[in-house]
Amino acid sequence: MAWSPWRDLCLFLAASDYWVLGALLDKFQNAGPLTSLYEFGTSKPTANSLAAADWEGQDFTTLQGVDASDSGMVRVEDTGFLKVHHGCPVQAETGRVNEWTMLMDVQFADLSMLFASMYQTNLNNHDDGEDWLKREGRLLLGGDHGYGEVDVVAGLFYRIVITIKLSANSSEASAGYYVNGRFVHELVGPNVGTPGGRYSLDPAGLYLLRDNDGEQAPAYVTTAAFWSQALSPDAVARLGHPDFGASDAPFCAGMDFVSTFVVRGGLPPIDDLGVTACGSSCCRGSGDRPCEALDPRFVVDGSGSCMVDLAMEVCSCMRPENEPDKALDRYAAFCTPKAGTPAPPGQETTLAAVAVRNTFIDTSGELLVFFTAVAAFMNGTAVPLDQLSPSLQVKAMAVHVDERMPTTSLEMPFKLMQSTITVLAGASPTSAAAAPPAHVFPSKGDYFTVTSMADVGPVLGTNSLPIPRAVIGAAGLSTCKAAGSGVIEGTESIMVSARCPSSYSDTRIVSMEGSADARCKQWRQLFKKFGVKKFGILFSRMQARGSSYMADMLEVLSAGECVPKCQIGINSPPDAFETLGLCLQTDPVELCIESFPTTTCRDDHSVLLQLRDGMETGQPNDVRVILAGLENNVYFIELAAAAKSLGMTGPGYVWIFVADQFGYCEPAVAQLEFEEAAAVFNGALLLVQTCDGPQWSRFAEVFGRMKPGDFPDDVDFLSGDGLDVTGGGSYGVNYNGGADIGIFFKHFEVGGVKAVDPDYAMMVDATWTTLAAMNRLETAGHASWAVPPRGLLAEMETIDMPGVCGGRLAVDASGRRPTAIPLKVFSLRNSSTEFTGWNGNPYFWDLTYLGTVTESSADFVEDPTFFNGSKPIPVHTPPFCGIGEEPDKALSCLKCREGMFSDLAGRFWPCRACPVGWFTDKRGQSKCLECEGGQYANATGTTKCHQCEPGWFQPSRGQTLCFKCGPGTRAANTSSVTCKQCPLGRFQAADGSSECQACPGNLVTPSTGATSLGDCLCPTETYRTLGGGCEQCPTSMHCELGSDLANLANPLAGSKEFPVPELEPRYWASLEAPLDIFRCRSDARCPGGKPGSACGQGLEGQACEHCKAGAHFDGQACVECDGANVSKAFFVILSIICVIALVICIYMTSRSPVQQWGRWHNGLGIVFFLTLGCYQMVDLVSSSATTLPVQDAALIKPIWQFTNNPLTVFKMDCAGVGNFGYTLIFGCIFPLVVMSIALLVWVGSVFVAMLTERDHMRLDGDGFVNVGLSLMFTFFNGIVSQSLQLFKPFSNPNGKSTVSKDLSITVGEAEWTSLLGVSIPAVLFYVVGMGGYFMMIVYLSPRQGYFNSPSFRRRYRFLFVKFRPDVYWFSLVILLKNMLVNLMFVISKIGMIQLYCVMLVMMLYLFVVFLFMPFRHNICNFVDVWMSIAVIFVVSVYLWFADRESGSYDASIGQLAIGMNFMPITVTLVFSLYWIAVHRQSHHVVTQRVITDFKKLKRAAEVIVNMEEENGIHWMGSLVAPDRLSLRSAVFIMEAELLGQPGTRLTLGEHVQSSESLMSFKSKEDRFVII
Repeated sequence: MAWSPWRDLCLFLAASDYWVLGALLDKFQNAGPLTSLYEFGTSKPTANSLAAADWEGQDFTTLQGVDASDSGMVRVEDTGFLKVHHGCPVQAETGRVNEWTMLMDVQFADLSMLFASMYQTNLNNHDDGEDWLKREGRLLLGGDHGYGEVDVVAGLFYRIVITIKLSANSSEASAGYYVNGRFVHELVGPNVGTPGGRYSLDPAGLYLLRDNDGEQAPAYVTTAAFWSQALSPDAVARLGHPDFGASDAPFCAGMDFVSTFVVRGGLPPIDDLGVTACGSSCCRGSGDRPCEALDPRFVVDGSGSCMVDLAMEVCSCMRPENEPDKALDRYAAFCTPKAGTPAPPGQETTLAAVAVRNTFIDTSGELLVFFTAVAAFMNGTAVPLDQLSPSLQVKAMAVHVDERMPTTSLEMPFKLMQSTITVLAGASPTSAAAAPPAHVFPSKGDYFTVTSMADVGPVLGTNSLPIPRAVIGAAGLSTCKAAGSGVIEGTESIMVSARCPSSYSDTRIVSMEGSADARCKQWRQLFKKFGVKKFGILFSRMQARGSSYMADMLEVLSAGECVPKCQIGINSPPDAFETLGLCLQTDPVELCIESFPTTTCRDDHSVLLQLRDGMETGQPNDVRVILAGLENNVYFIELAAAAKSLGMTGPGYVWIFVADQFGYCEPAVAQLEFEEAAAVFNGALLLVQTCDGPQWSRFAEVFGRMKPGDFPDDVDFLSGDGLDVTGGGSYGVNYNGGADIGIFFKHFEVGGVKAVDPDYAMMVDATWTTLAAMNRLETAGHASWAVPPRGLLAEMETIDMPGVCGGRLAVDASGRRPTAIPLKVFSLRNSSTEFTGWNGNPYFWDLTYLGTVTESSADFVEDPTFFNGSKPIPVHTPPFCGIGEEPDKALSCLKCREGMFSDLAGRFWPCRACPVGWFTDKRGQSKCLECEGGQYANATGTTKCHQCEPGWFQPSRGQTLCFKCGPGTRAANTSSVTCKQCPLGRFQAADGSSECQACPGNLVTPSTGATSLGDCLCPTETYRTLGGGCEQCPTSMHCELGSDLANLANPLAGSKEFPVPELEPRYWASLEAPLDIFRCRSDARCPGGKPGSACGQGLEGQACEHCKAGAHFDGQACVECDGANVSKAFFVILSIICVIALVICIYMTSRSPVQQWGRWHNGLGIVFFLTLGCYQMVDLVSSSATTLPVQDAALIKPIWQFTNNPLTVFKMDCAGVGNFGYTLIFGCIFPLVVMSIALLVWVGSVFVAMLTERDHMRLDGDGFVNVGLSLMFTFFNGIVSQSLQLFKPFSNPNGKSTVSKDLSITVGEAEWTSLLGVSIPAVLFYVVGMGGYFMMIVYLSPRQGYFNSPSFRRRYRFLFVKFRPDVYWFSLVILLKNMLVNLMFVISKIGMIQLYCVMLVMMLYLFVVFLFMPFRHNICNFVDVWMSIAVIFVVSVYLWFADRESGSYDASIGQLAIGMNFMPITVTLVFSLYWIAVHRQSHHVVTQRVITDFKKLKRAAEVIVNMEEENGIHWMGSLVAPDRLSLRSAVFIMEAELLGQPGTRLTLGEHVQSSESLMSFKSKEDRFVII
């Protein structure tokens, strides 16, 4: 079975009668049941249709169809939409319909929009519609899938089909677009979309004609159908045009589809027999006959023929002869009583004319024409009397809407007219019993005046006026809308208009205006006559005048709709022009009316530039023939000036002005009286519509005979001067309704040629056409008062008779005449002869009649002659010019002048001015040159670029101006490309400067480009003093650029905006004395910043030296004191307890006799003594002017500082005695306190012994003196350090010295001076006194037997117990070392010098230790050596952190390093000289020394030989280790040299074992060598 396009049909929505759908369902049996179906607006849904709930919408109305059961179609406004339920199955995976076809029969009422949405799949309407009609010069159909061009116009129905297939296999996806079965566009592949995406359908339906942002067009919809598959192109082609079945429908030799919305091309055409016989096979699918369908009084007999009800006398079933395939609504099937049957009361055959008058508009003359036309027809002027039906009786009635109240509203009178016609044409006839008395018409007609809405009822409703068969109206869109709407609201009237424009139409409105096709033929005749092949259109309109007037004018400008757009361009071959047909060069261009501009208009220069150059398209339009329809408020002076400035003058340009019947299209002669007019408009053509048809003279003769008494009462005021149409003042124009156009013909008449106003002439034609149709119906036997509107319309389409205006009277299928209003053509020439106008003004223009143009001919008495004498118009043959050239007014090629260029060759390219920023200084150029940087051109057509002045610049090429150099910059020369920034030290506050000003003095700017004197600042590392000058930044401070001492008073001091001299880390200064800089112990204590800044770690005071009250310094930061540390008593008591314990401990360990001084116990005590001394040195070194890292200093200082000052184990700060004064006093008196405690302990023992009578409880007094002095000796280093503390300086950048122990005390100031009373006595007592005392004891010890005294040895044991007897004095070396080390910190305040001096003392001490090895125990010598080395190493490490005072001692240290290089050779030389001196002594002296030494050795050996072994062992054991080591070395020598037991020793000579050998050895003097 062949495929049917109705297969898989989901939804079929149709605006039609139910029986049509039944036929389709019968035919499309293989399509299966319809899943959903709806007939828009019908009251009788079929069995296969759904209820009204299946569709819904907004801003739509249903329109009447063929009968009461069929509302026809749905009109959707541009703000509305329809929602339909498609009924197609969804895909399970996506829940949406992914393959479908949509069919929609639609007519767009307006296609002037840019976009018109076809449908919307998003039921939330949150995005754009899916596919569109798009206007882009031409009309396109499509969307994201692309567009194809379509031939769709407003006012006709089209069947639009869209197929969508979305597939997971993207290669199978497709989208197709069709119009009336014709393929438009297709897209295949992945770009179509994905399943479930934008182009899939929601199960709940979709919107038709909807878009989220209102891009819609008003439309009529009759059908919507959906298939669940994407139909093929062949299947879509079979769907054809909007006929609901096309080739699939059953053949019916009947008529077209029924309804107002169906156009030609539907079902097959009617048969040859027609339907006028009412017996032909005019069947539809249901078998019904058209007559029966249109009028129920027709019946069908047994043979299927149309019969007439016998009760009716006259019946007709007519079709329009001019359009054989016309739609059914144009057929007329009706029955009436016979002609001559009297009309019931209130139903007489009546014609009504309407006219309006207000402040702005006066069409009163139309009523005079109407009454004259009725009288002329009835007296045989239009139709011979023998052809007039004697039964024709017509009543003439005029309604005059006279609303001249003070108002500026143009709409008010037309609203009043609509209300009047609604009442007049919509009044239903009443029964004879209930009807008021019938209105009696005077023989000359009746006249009513309506001045307000209050008059409508009394004037019309109470007069029992019959419903007029026809309402006769004049021109104007507003009149057509007002009167037409009133007629349509009734049921028994039609409207016959003189000139309803084509933009307004209805099935019951007929217009005498020519059809669009006729007007197009007329325009082609005109342009062909003049030889015009291409032209442009210029028009204007006033927003305030509204559409009622502008529509008339724009109808005349419909010439652009009759021809295609020109396709010739720059790339066309040279001969393309010769083969060019008539075309429009660019879209019509609207000129602004200055007083009432619209939103789409442009000024004079812009519209002409568009016509000439094509600003928007980039393609030169080169319009030479300008068809102009200009409103009478246009300023022609400005228009002429613009044309002259653009060179659009002379024989190369021709203006064709269109004039309308009211004079709103200009120019009027008076407006062309200015100097430039002749140069621009001389030779222009003027087109005037005229109605001097074959019947005009006959009607004019009747009108000329009319007298005021021939018109109805109250119309007298309308008559008066000017009624003579044969030679009076009006010349047939406007009948005293105005003479705006008449002035062209009144004073410039040539050969009696006049123009006849078309409005009034076609008012006559409208009246005569209506009366002629009524006359024919009466002649055919019908009573005209009973003929329905459709019958009257059908009869009017058969009229063919001579007309008053133009050609013959006839009405085509669109309700319009097939002929156009003739155009009279005049040539407007400037004349040297002065004429006097109707208002007394002189004119110098001559109007020459050339000829008349109709749709079929152009009859000219002469051809127009232009400036160069050429005929026809020469503007279409410009020469083909090369680049750098243009066609001139004389139609030859000229080189472009300087400042102009032409880069294209052709006939249409004028030279163009170089744009701003470009220039050319030569003729005949194809391009312009850009102005270089530093130059500009601020006008088009520039021949030379201007240089930027000094102080101005332009960085880019091709610019229109220069820029001023801004503040902080300058441009010293002309043509500067950039502005240079002011260099450092200079500034500029003004714009446009060529130089910068220098900062005063030594001030500098922070950067280049300074903009004010305030930017001049002191340089980096300098600061501004309070006196205003700049000074070098102090040492240990950093001065940012612009630092100023005065800023310290500002709360924002130290910020970027207010810089001040800032301290480096580890330095401090007060806010009151910001340049009085002190050095701190560490960066952590003094973080730096502006003077007066907060200290770190909870510290305060000068140099951030002290913790705040209630805290103590733990080496790293201040910490809060605990309860025990706060107590002073605790500090005193604990100190006493510790001292007593220490005294007793020392006493108990120092009671051994001299014979036991060499025991290991004493050696161990010496090791602890040396270790303590080492850390005392380390503590002294750590107090030097060095800066260790915080964490290192915190580890070292708290641990070892007690070795010099035991009081530091207590947190004296917490006890409130931590300031320097207290610690100095306590430190100085503490040794005395210790001595006193020791004395008290001894005294206490004496008292205990006396009280207990136990003498052994008495402690040895000499031992306690030893304990006290031992403590003094042990801590002598710390005592000296404490005594000299006030004199140990600490250097500061301000040149002042502070006490190294407490940096808050400045040397020489009051606090320091007040402590001299403590420090000086301490130095004298401890350093001088005690040191001298110890020296005295050591000095006296070997003399006068002091040392042999047991009491002396017990008392001063501490001085001798550590050392060998032969170096008993070595305690003085230690004392001297301690004193010298402390003095190093007094004599210098420079850390590096202090440490180098300490290192030197320690190296000398180390040398002495190596030289004498002084300690009783060798291990102690080794320990002392390593301790000394450790101290030296620590000193060397501290040198890394020493304060070097900014390199001020580098030279001295360098010289020292150089000197130390010579120390080794110096030592070598000294010892060499010493040896040489020794060897130069006499041999006798040397021999005597040897003899003496031998004798001493021998005596000692004899003692040893004679000593008992036990005594000898005891003696050996009492010797100190170094002595025993010396004796052991002597034994080794003698064993090797005398006994021949070398061991590890090399012998000096032969072994001596006998006296002979000894004597032999003695004789060998050469072996006697002194070493």
